[in-house]
Amino acid sequence: MGHQVNFLALPTDLPVIEAAIRATGDVCFLEDRTPTAKPAELDTLAFSPGEMGRRPLRAYMVRRADLSAVNTRFVPGQGYWVIDDLSSPVIEFSRCFFDDTVLRLGRAYFATDLRFRPELASPDFVKWGDRVLARIKKTLRRAPGIANWIYVSTDALQWIEEHHAAEDNLGTYRSSL
Repeated sequence: MGHQVNFLALPTDLPVIEAAIRATGDVCFLEDRTPTAKPAELDTLAFSPGEMGRRPLRAYMVRRADLSAVNTRFVPGQGYWVIDDLSSPVIEFSRCFFDDTVLRLGRAYFATDLRFRPELASPDFVKWGDRVLARIKKTLRRAPGIANWIYVSTDALQWIEEHHAAEDNLGTYRSSL
């Protein structure tokens, strides 16, 4: 089983979401890929609009106290290391893709049972992870016309409405302007 929240949010919403996540305690954010086996820390989840499509959308969250327990694995065909989220106490955070014409679903997720992990996640990690997901949900909202399992930011909803964006694939909204 896994715990997750699916969301639609613009890049400008990331600082607010990040603040809600940081309110759960001493959290750090990690790059999805690194050139070495050591996880690379991010200063922030946000990035400039010009970086969209040039940087990985996936990042990870970890409590600073658990940073030494984060494992990486090498991807030989690509020549880089990635966070091993199935054996590490991390929450995957996939930012929404947004290029002014398309908005794609984002997600925060962590696995908790033995079908997806080599060992059970600690109850303390699961409790913290659930607090993080609850904070993300409180920052966003559910909206009419959007599937009830998707949370949406006010700015993303405004963009969808102003651009008459229609869902053309599960969680992908495309502007009709």
